[in-house]
Amino acid sequence: MQNKITQANAAQVLAQVERINASQAIGRSQTYKRLLTFLVDCELKNSVEGSGQFTPKEFDIATKIFNRDKDFDANEDASVRVYVSNLRKKLEKYYRESQHQEDFQIKIPRGSYKPELVTNTELDAGTAAHTLPLSVTDSGKATASPRRLQWFWLAVFALLLSLSANLYLYFKTASPSAPSAELEPASSGKRVIRPQQHILWRSLLSADRPLLIVHGDFFVFKETDDETGKTRTIRDRDINNQQDFEAYLREFPAKRDKTFENRSPLIIKSNVVAMGHLIPLVSGSQAVSVKLASQLSPQDLSDYNIIFVGLYKTLGSLSHYFQGSRYRLSDDNNRLIKRDNNKAYYFFGDAKQEHIDYGLLGKFKGPSGNTILIVSGFSDTAVIQIIKNIGDPESLAAIDQQLLDEQPNLSFADSLELLFEVSGYDRTDLAAKIISHNSLDQDAIWVKTKGATAP
Repeated sequence: MQNKITQANAAQVLAQVERINASQAIGRSQTYKRLLTFLVDCELKNSVEGSGQFTPKEFDIATKIFNRDKDFDANEDASVRVYVSNLRKKLEKYYRESQHQEDFQIKIPRGSYKPELVTNTELDAGTAAHTLPLSVTDSGKATASPRRLQWFWLAVFALLLSLSANLYLYFKTASPSAPSAELEPASSGKRVIRPQQHILWRSLLSADRPLLIVHGDFFVFKETDDETGKTRTIRDRDINNQQDFEAYLREFPAKRDKTFENRSPLIIKSNVVAMGHLIPLVSGSQAVSVKLASQLSPQDLSDYNIIFVGLYKTLGSLSHYFQGSRYRLSDDNNRLIKRDNNKAYYFFGDAKQEHIDYGLLGKFKGPSGNTILIVSGFSDTAVIQIIKNIGDPESLAAIDQQLLDEQPNLSFADSLELLFEVSGYDRTDLAAKIISHNSLDQDAIWVKTKGATAP
């Protein structure tokens, strides 16, 4: 490769881009094709003009490739970073699997949106000390592609370690003696409070009411097909519990003889993992029961303190929580929409690779003054990470400090809503941050279910 871009090597680069975009590594995704082409085109323009003025910023990519609005905020929307990270992996896959012998490879260094070229000689030597950018000869280092198999075994090990730790904590905390309020100093040097003593948990774990842990599940039913005589299992998003199912049969009475309840509701990974984190918190406290969301009755909403864990689409009769929320859930359950500005939050990226999920924690009073805590998200990623955060002393302390710094009048005591942005890899949660916090309109939550505002 020549050090500077000429018509000859520019054509060579663009020809390779065409091969990459036509390959199985990119697949059918037009977004990744547009993204790669855009980044390379920007750098080619830089080489012609002899400047770096065309190197795109995150905002440029968001508005030109993903059609984001002019109010795009990279602190709240990680879509560009997720897509570029996935594009790096797709490029690595192309060079690993391609039958075409390329003279160089296109690399996008981490933390940059400026493509670079690495020659085969440099790759064979195991170094990129002479990495050639598309426009200049600055050096750069080629990075080895991560192996998904390694991530898989790391995730398995982490899960086994977590389950082992939770079993240990279960037996350790099952003692009838009450734990002390404070733990030893945290790594930050500050004293932290045991989760059971934190204001978020105290009202939930109080002895005046039994506790009900509700797992979001997909309500399914079976129906016999008239033509084939075969029985099919059906998941209807408008039928989320037994009451909805009975209403469906009343609306279509002809189906009653061939439609019946399925006794095996569907639950997902987050339900199981969440229990591992909840057991240490509730052991030794008041009576604890467990139900599926599809089994939840209107009376349960008043009789128990409730912890719900599950996806937005599995909230069932608890979905009226959104009546008092700052957000509303789209009809297809795939977007959270902020009411005051219609900003949308949604699962972004590839569930089997790097992705971003948005989860909500909501705490509010039930119809009889009981306490209800909802932990929900679009996928396992958000649900599991939020449960981990609110069950960990140091994470709770960090949340306290953030709320104190940013909104001193907001409290865990009665009404609270936190929106989390959670990053994950292959359905494994990695990290979370709170990007919004507010109180809930508790009266609005119960308007439709009680026929009047809550007391």
